[in-house]
Amino acid sequence: MRGVTLAGLLLAGDVTLAAPTILWVSDPVRPDETVVLLTEGASATSTVEAVRLVDGSTTEPGGAAALPTEWASLKTLQAARQCVKTVL
Repeated sequence: MRGVTLAGLLLAGDVTLAAPTILWVSDPVRPDETVVLLTEGASATSTVEAVRLVDGSTTEPGGAAALPTEWASLKTLQAARQCVKTVL
């Protein structure tokens, strides 16, 4: 869907481990669709949070606005070391 931009953040369930790395995210996705994240280091306890980015014109490199502080937790359907599936 044009105008929908998703930024995802994967948080590890165990704080002693390094944060998971997101290698690829399915795109585009619409509300109520499944998002697939190919990862390294995720776990069954990983959670996914997302934020809607503001639609608008692009800026000069380095001139981007700060990310919003209110992120929504997404329902995780399946989580393993190399793949996490969630619903947007």
